[in-house]
Amino acid sequence: LKAKTAILLTISAEIIYKRNIYMAKKETPKQWTKTKNDIFESFAVELQELADAEQTPPSADQDVRYVLELQQKRLRSKGLKVKYKITPRGLLNGKEDTLKRWSDKRYTNELKCRTCHLDNEIYKNGKKIYNKEQNSNFYQIVTDLKAGVPSDDEPYVCPNCGAVNTMGELQQGCKFCRTRFNMDDLYPKVSNYFFIKDQSGTKKELKNHIFAFVIPCILLFLFGIGWYRMSSGELDFSADWEELLPPLISTVVGGIIGGFVFGYILWAIFKLGSLFMQAGKSTGMLVQTAGSSNRFVAEMQAHSPEFTYEYFAAKVVSLVKMIIFSENAQELPNYEGPALGNRFHNIVDTFYTGAVALKDFQTQGDFAYIKVYVYLDNLFCNNKSISRQTDRFTVYLRKNIAKPIDFGFSVKKIQCKTCFGSFDATKEKACPYCGNKYDISDDEWIVTGIE
Repeated sequence: LKAKTAILLTISAEIIYKRNIYMAKKETPKQWTKTKNDIFESFAVELQELADAEQTPPSADQDVRYVLELQQKRLRSKGLKVKYKITPRGLLNGKEDTLKRWSDKRYTNELKCRTCHLDNEIYKNGKKIYNKEQNSNFYQIVTDLKAGVPSDDEPYVCPNCGAVNTMGELQQGCKFCRTRFNMDDLYPKVSNYFFIKDQSGTKKELKNHIFAFVIPCILLFLFGIGWYRMSSGELDFSADWEELLPPLISTVVGGIIGGFVFGYILWAIFKLGSLFMQAGKSTGMLVQTAGSSNRFVAEMQAHSPEFTYEYFAAKVVSLVKMIIFSENAQELPNYEGPALGNRFHNIVDTFYTGAVALKDFQTQGDFAYIKVYVYLDNLFCNNKSISRQTDRFTVYLRKNIAKPIDFGFSVKKIQCKTCFGSFDATKEKACPYCGNKYDISDDEWIVTGIE
């Protein structure tokens, strides 16, 4: 009797196992590849290679590369490696991915999004100490020069040696390392990126998730009903097949139907519970950000018509990341706040949650003074372990709104207003050619405080 029961369960488990193997082979995901025709895919591949690469992603602009350099320096100081595995999936895995465009006189920006599966791993001395996987919306802001706009005099950091040249000089050969570049090598570039959890799912993902609940329940019901009917004598494996077949069929059918219904109900409860939990976590952010973007954009566009919320949110997040990963924020050209000490030194990775909330906006003369809340998911390294938590940063900013916003501005390629020499403001406090101090607040957002 026990042998026949074991055979029945073994056959059911084997059928389920074969089905899972078939589905795994059928749904083997494609991988993104480097190509000049698709900067989105190229940057995704370069981000995955970052942990073992000798350089930051070539597809990124100077500021993104600078933040990644600061983060890699932080990781090396703690003996850590952060690795990303980004697998395309879902509805936006490579088609029609541009969500919004905005531009100024020289540059165009596109906010692109594709859906992916993000596997985030952290290693210490070769041993994995952290792993988190989730379906994500992968956003990139891609900046490009407008067609027909003169660019030869535009300052640009040499992608090879990091020296500041003009784009005309780089096309003739960097004046320091002599490397020559085509315009396609210089633009377009990824000027910001972030991952935000994707709560949706494809039909295949939904079906597989449901089956993860249904299949164990079917096995449980088959075993339970079968055991009960055998104990009561209704199902007797010692009987002839003519007597055994009807109760056996009814047992199998009842187990499948009952297990499916019960498993589906369990899945629905789990799904609703996870949605309510996620909504509970996001309630504070939603309350803080409700209506803030529209109100803020309307106020800023009165001074700078080219202003967009997407541009501002990306800029603020980039500045906060720069401060977080800097060993001394007061050495940054766009931070004028008090010393931060070791406040952020245990943060080894950070993820934008999609929430930047305007709390205060005032103007005094040509300057705007702004207070915003920025919500980030941060990974902290505490000795040999990694912890994750969502933090709200209060950020105070100042900007000269009398001057148009320059979407191509970078602290890595400053042009002196006195002698027109180009230099890197992260390395030089004053123009190395004429010695005059450059006031970056005329062109860039300045962080005056962060809490």
